[in-house]
Amino acid sequence: MSESSNRYEVGVSRLFGDKDLKSISRKDLGSGGNRLFMERGFQVEIPHLQSPEHPSGVVYLDGACNGPYMDAQRRIYSLDHHAECIRQITLATCMQAILFTRRRVIGAMGHKIMGNDPDLDTRLASWALLNADTIAYDDQAFKRVLPLFQLEGNIDGLGFGSEELTGLTADQIVEIRGKLGWLMRKEHKVKTGGRWSAIDYTDFVESSLHDIDRFAFQRNSFEEPVKVDVRQKETLSNGQSVSFVRLESAGIYEVEKELLKDSDPACVILHDGKSKWTVKLSGLLSQFTLAPVWNALNEAELAEKVSHGITDERMLRTGWGGADNIGGAPRYPNGQGPFIDKSRIMEIVFKVLNSQLEKGEKLS
Repeated sequence: MSESSNRYEVGVSRLFGDKDLKSISRKDLGSGGNRLFMERGFQVEIPHLQSPEHPSGVVYLDGACNGPYMDAQRRIYSLDHHAECIRQITLATCMQAILFTRRRVIGAMGHKIMGNDPDLDTRLASWALLNADTIAYDDQAFKRVLPLFQLEGNIDGLGFGSEELTGLTADQIVEIRGKLGWLMRKEHKVKTGGRWSAIDYTDFVESSLHDIDRFAFQRNSFEEPVKVDVRQKETLSNGQSVSFVRLESAGIYEVEKELLKDSDPACVILHDGKSKWTVKLSGLLSQFTLAPVWNALNEAELAEKVSHGITDERMLRTGWGGADNIGGAPRYPNGQGPFIDKSRIMEIVFKVLNSQLEKGEKLS
């Protein structure tokens, strides 16, 4: 994607049930792309987000909701770092936005984004959310803009004097400060002229998005993607997939990144062709948990060990496990892989995750 002065479109869209506001969207994504709304003085409280009546797929920026909040199932997020949190250790809004988009928690489609004041922290966050596909899949663009987010997030959260915590070198800090100053030039001019309270926030943000594009889309080369061969794929009742990949030359995160380009995996199972197996839920947050998956895999694993006449206590005690979102196969003392085979592993993971969806539907 190249820089363009015509990537964004300002129009009028429906915010919730009965409110039409000016909004910004990406032209290339059409009507399904994220839409950004900026309404002066807008603010809601967390209980409003928790209400069953609140629509899904809404992201609140920096004070538009009074406090941070996450609901992964309904895709409702407040990226605030002012109220109801410890500001000194809570990421600034732009850093929360780049984290959620890089890890594909928030995508470029199907979200409404609500802001109430277009300072640079909010403008960077807006750019990340409107360009979530770029942040997630374009490593060149991501690496170019990340220092801008790091330094602005640090300054916005802690003020000047703590920039060393970003991990940037002294020379990089000087360079990025200059770039942030350039991005701030319009805001500074408007504020010093006493016109901030009178400007059209939507038009102001749209103009700033093009400025950030100039940094993001200047690149010289592209990294070679990992070639992923999906050996088996099963579709859950919600349309997401459970994919089995056999690959020796890449890790689970690289494999997941490639799969996300063309599909919507709920879970990825990776086998290195030897004894290592990794099971990972896709994304930073998920509506699933692997805890019952480990229980089911261990039950099947133990049954196979008993049927093979295994009596070694260490082997009997060793099993599948890990965190709620990632883990793997048993690591037996003799280096052997799991006793259950690929088809059984796939069958168990698919069955348990699908049962979690069915339970969720019954509860709702």
